[in-house]
Amino acid sequence: MREGFSSIVGLGSGPLEIYAGLAALVLNLIVAMAGTAVLERVGVPRGADLTDLPSRLTVGRRPETGANQQ
Repeated sequence: MREGFSSIVGLGSGPLEIYAGLAALVLNLIVAMAGTAVLERVGVPRGADLTDLPSRLTVGRRPETGANQQ
């Protein structure tokens, strides 16, 4: 048995172990997919995409790469 912090965690009571970051990623994706399905099922409208840059920040950038024009 290990003592202290370890990035490897056991799954259940069996001998199967997994990297904690991978387990967290899988759990996060499952929760996001299930939450999206539930919200769509009850008819909650999708909000605006707030991750896009405002137009004043895109001037002088190539739209296909986002790189500055030289």
